[in-house]
Amino acid sequence: MKTKLLLLNACLLAGCASPDLPGETKTEAKLDQAEQMQLSRAAAAVDAAKSANEANPDGLAKTATAGELDVADANLPAAKLEDAREALARVNAALTGQLSAAQKAWNDAAAEGKELQNKVDFLEKQVVAERAAAAANEKMANDRRCINAALTVGGLLSVAAALSLATGMYFGWLKLKYGAAGLGLCGALAFFAATQVGTAHFNFLATLVIIGGVAAASYCTWHGFAGGNTLQTKAGGFDQAFSALRKFAGEMATDTETDAKNIWRWLGVELDRAHKALVADWEKLEEAFASKPNPPKSGN
Repeated sequence: MKTKLLLLNACLLAGCASPDLPGETKTEAKLDQAEQMQLSRAAAAVDAAKSANEANPDGLAKTATAGELDVADANLPAAKLEDAREALARVNAALTGQLSAAQKAWNDAAAEGKELQNKVDFLEKQVVAERAAAAANEKMANDRRCINAALTVGGLLSVAAALSLATGMYFGWLKLKYGAAGLGLCGALAFFAATQVGTAHFNFLATLVIIGGVAAASYCTWHGFAGGNTLQTKAGGFDQAFSALRKFAGEMATDTETDAKNIWRWLGVELDRAHKALVADWEKLEEAFASKPNPPKSGN
């Protein structure tokens, strides 16, 4: 379980260096709407121009205009119904001789187009700024995750090193001390990796921590099982020690019980002796008070 947890944290340590790309910002949705409006209005104008070009007399100019309008139409999405209706109304006004009304409509539509383009330009700049801010925030959050992962891995490796060293020293497993040294070195390397988050050295250090930590942990586990005979010997010693302790505790309990009985018997004897002495004294008192005094002798 400890090895799996160590491996999981080590993998997190290695994989946290690449932050996720930020999602769509609020301004991007507004920008998309503005651009779709531009494309719809442009498509409506192209469709209306194609309709007006059909009224032109046949010739090279009509053919050239129709060809370019077809190209523009192929690169634009379908216009919204409202935009198509407004563009066709402008063209019909011009074709029916209402040139002043048509010109005013064209001027108004062109002014709205310029205003919309200015809005698109502003939104594009805002989107760039928001993306940069979101990327910076994501990087900061990712760096914090990397630092926490590195510190966690370093702490686990250091604890594992201390336990392995203590076990090796107690059971006399010299080889286990080497594994503990490897775990301690990897723990120190993980702590150092936490200071290198965001640099080109972090991935390399994280890889060393993963490989070295797993190798040292495997080494300690292998030689821990290899020292099973020593462990069994120590376990036998523990059993003997606890057996002696249980025997000593039993003897103490027996002695305490015997002493308690002896004390109780002594108290009984002493109380009985005191009771008998008290009864004897009481009888003496009764005899003294019950006996009548002798009358005085008369003199001759």
